[in-house]
Amino acid sequence: MKKFFLLLLTAGLAGAACFADDDKKAAAEEEKFKTVEYAPRADGTPVLNCSSEEAFGRSVMAVALALPDEDIIRYMLALRGFLDDGVTPADCANKTGLEIIKMAESGKNAKSYQEALDELNKLPAEQRAEMVASLRGQFEAELNPPAPAKLDWVVGFDEAAKLAAEQKKQIFALFTGSDWCPWCIKLNRELLSTAEFKAYAEKHYVLLLVDFPRKGDQSEAVKKANRELSEKYDVSGFPTVKILSADGKVLATSGYSRTSVGGYISSLEKAVSEAK
Repeated sequence: MKKFFLLLLTAGLAGAACFADDDKKAAAEEEKFKTVEYAPRADGTPVLNCSSEEAFGRSVMAVALALPDEDIIRYMLALRGFLDDGVTPADCANKTGLEIIKMAESGKNAKSYQEALDELNKLPAEQRAEMVASLRGQFEAELNPPAPAKLDWVVGFDEAAKLAAEQKKQIFALFTGSDWCPWCIKLNRELLSTAEFKAYAEKHYVLLLVDFPRKGDQSEAVKKANRELSEKYDVSGFPTVKILSADGKVLATSGYSRTSVGGYISSLEKAVSEAK
């Protein structure tokens, strides 16, 4: 049941990539969130910010946290119903949690909203309280994450391969557009730049950064080497992760998906195991 509610928050935010030959697709996805202008309340009351996909996801959590416990799941149910019925984020823009709930109570799908609420109310009070506490904890963690862990990236395959052979590790090759690709930024912030991943990576990987930034002073030699490496491994979308052996054999391929750090590490291990 808890997973069911959390799916609402991540709807449309997972399993995507920016394509190296057509990043206009990512821009088009973002544009659908910008049909209204964000108008914050003068008193600081959190309202839904639909100026971008990222802002929408974060404001859903901020609005939920501003509600009393008894209203948090009502709010999540209301949003779930709206998105299921094709209401766009822009239709909910600049509204507080209580305003969203009132929309659901009086809207065209009020009956289905009430039915969902009735099902919720059949659960024991202890279970509902546990769900609310879990949501609050996860939203707080999302909005106030710990400082990012600093990873030791290597630039250049030859150096990465040398270190991997010496240290008897695999190569974690990240093909990314670090300063422009939204899914790359999500992967780095939510999974890679965590203490849990850093601790795991230090034991198992040499981290190889194959970056295609739009800013900065990357040398022509690095740009050329990165292009050649992406062609060699047939990389067309960002982010792409290739787990390689020290001699360059592909052991697993991954990208971005909304998951826990533990789940991400497990998926890499499983993919490598299946490839053997």
